Amino acid sequence: MSGSNLLIDQATKAIDEVGEKWSPIAISAAKEAVDLGTPDIIYHYTNYEGLRGILEKQDLWVSNIFRMNDPSELTYGLQTLYETLETEIKGNGTAWDRFLSDFRNTLRDRIEDIGVHLICCFSGNGDELGQWRAYADDGRGYCVGFDSSALKNHFNLLGQGSWSVSTFRIDYDKSRTRRNSRFKQFVDIMMPVIKSAISLLESNQISITQWRQLESKLHIELALAGVMISYFHKHHGYESEDEYRFLLVRSRAHPFTDLEARIRRDRVVDYFKFNWKACIPCPIKIVRVGPAANFKKAKSFIRDCCRLGSLDYDKLNIDQSDIPYTSLSDR
Repeated sequence: MSGSNLLIDQATKAIDEVGEKWSPIAISAAKEAVDLGTPDIIYHYTNYEGLRGILEKQDLWVSNIFRMNDPSELTYGLQTLYETLETEIKGNGTAWDRFLSDFRNTLRDRIEDIGVHLICCFSGNGDELGQWRAYADDGRGYCVGFDSSALKNHFNLLGQGSWSVSTFRIDYDKSRTRRNSRFKQFVDIMMPVIKSAISLLESNQISITQWRQLESKLHIELALAGVMISYFHKHHGYESEDEYRFLLVRSRAHPFTDLEARIRRDRVVDYFKFNWKACIPCPIKIVRVGPAANFKKAKSFIRDCCRLGSLDYDKLNIDQSDIPYTSLSDR
């Protein structure tokens, strides 16, 4: 084995091993999110198509987090990671600046290389205008309230297969202290590994091709940790949503045969159909009709969906939001 190949093998091993050092940071974030508790009822805002899938097929879609229509899902945390890394790297030289620039490109163009990460979003608030407008057809959709314990227990069964499963409440951390501290700890762990790798390039001990392979691995490790820490945080401007998440994660090496795809605007969104049909008793506690919907028509639609899905309509608690709101398209 040539000297440069040996150095690459050693650097690669160091990157592989660094995950064991930063994983406790993500575990700490996960524990704190779990400690925030779980509402007795978790609400899922949706349009008529989503409600049909829930009632007729007993499906919830767990969607690719990188292709969600809410840009705050990950950019909030990843931007903080980038800025923390920039503070440590800036001014160290050309190779460092290029490493940072290339990392930004990875976050923009290759973020999905870190694995398959799917989420289904719920809320502890079953009647919140912002969510009616954003996720439920501008107030004309529906909000389905589930027994959180029953649904979580059934979802956790997916962890017996290829998926890593988590359920947790979002931490809005107004001071940003916890989130920023975690990213600083992570960057402190990564910096010696990055420095060692860049020194191989600066001293011409490895070729540009070898460096690109090493740099790519470093970028993926940085992005993976960034995403795993960002899961649990969201900007405090969204605090009224009181978001609760169901998360599925696995390697991209696993076949995609159990995933489906739908078109959202100009993007293809991968998703997994989480079927809760075997969850007994039925975990649905309430179906709430949006404030801008026609309640009579909405109840008729709910009844039809229940009939198609063999659900007992008469056992459902159905009401309508009393928020005074008219959909923009109806004005």
